[in-house]
This record gives sequence, C-alpha cells and structure tokens, in this order.
Amino acid sequence: MYRMVYVNPKHANLQSILWHRPGTDGIEEYRLLTVSFGTSSAAFQAIRSVHEVGEQIKSSNPSLASAIQKDFYVDDFLKSFFSTDIAFKFRKELDDTLNEYGFKLRKWKTNEQRILENVDDTDREECISFESTFKTLGIAWQAHSDEFIFKSLEHEAVGTWTKRKVLSSIAKLFDPLGWLAPCIIKAKILMQDIWRLSDEISWDSELPTQLASQWSSIFNEITKQ
Repeated sequence: MYRMVYVNPKHANLQSILWHRPGTDGIEEYRLLTVSFGTSSAAFQAIRSVHEVGEQIKSSNPSLASAIQKDFYVDDFLKSFFSTDIAFKFRKELDDTLNEYGFKLRKWKTNEQRILENVDDTDREECISFESTFKTLGIAWQAHSDEFIFKSLEHEAVGTWTKRKVLSSIAKLFDPLGWLAPCIIKAKILMQDIWRLSDEISWDSELPTQLASQWSSIFNEITKQ
C-alpha cells in the first residue's frame, strides 16, 4: 500500500540513502520516492491518500466514497451486503475506482463465489479450498458458512498461578469486538480483583489460594482439554 503513494518531490531528499557498493571507492546516492514503511508519518500518508480517493468521487458516487473512507482498516476492506447482485456491482465499482487511482486490491475473499466473477485468480486469496478459514483483522472467518470462529486456549500444566500468568492467558483471548464477553467476563472480573490487591501481590508471586482456585476453575472452562 505504501509503495503506491508518492511523496512530495521536495521531501524526497529526507529519504536519501548513501550506498557504498563493495569493491568500489565511490558513494552512490538514492532517494526513496514513495512512502517508506517505518517512518512515523507513513500510516497517515497512505491512509490519507486512500481517503482522498473518496473525496475525489464524493459528488459522483457518494455511497462508494463513504465506503472507501469508512470501511478500510489500513489496507483491509470489509463490507457486507443484503444481496449478491448488490455486492457484485459494488465490488466492481470499488475495484475499478481504486485501480484508476493506483490502488490495486488483492486477496479478495467472499462467502459467495459469484461476487468474484471476472477477478483473476492471482488477485484472489490463496486457499486450499472454499471451506478454508481465513484471518480478517485477526479474527478467524470461515467463508463458505460466513461464520467467525474462535479457538479456545490450549490447556497446559501451569503449576503456580501468578498475576503475570493470569493476565497473559486473558490477553490470548483475542476478542476486539467483544463477542466473547459473555464467556470471558468472569476472567476479566477476577483480574480486577487481582489488581485491587496489587500492593500485596507482585507480578510473579503466587496468588492467594482463593483467587488461584477461582482462576483455575475459569481457566478450565475456557481451555481445550
């Protein structure tokens, strides 16, 4: 994504590279002309450039402009539709528009294969079969059934429970949208109880018997045995 965005020519000198080629005496100078990954401004420059596409087409296609500005997470686009026909038409409009501005969309995935008609195989997400599970923004998605999937933690022999180990286990329950809240709320409430005793419990000291017992019970519920 970053490589598709040119920097202002007068700023290119700020991305200069001096290169000494082995076996020679001279120093070669290069300039990076596109947004460089790793610079503090890179993410803003790239995302702002995509948003500018939305600004350019806002008057001619406001719904598409809104989607470009609101339904991207960095370079990932996610959207759902009420019908296959609408999705097919929208996919083509989005693809054509972003191609025109130099942003070629790749790794297309969908729960309805007809939406990807006329999309080259090289531009589709590589998969073993239509039943494959993909990751979208870190969440597992099974395309053919249009279901999000969460895997339970692996059960392991921990030995002594500490605040560090409890927090580490809870952090592995990746749930950015809160869909698992009914299942893991007890774990987070217990973590609050542990924090309230922060003056008494260090990161690596053994939890009091009652808290350790409560956490072991919760841990057994949310792990695969």
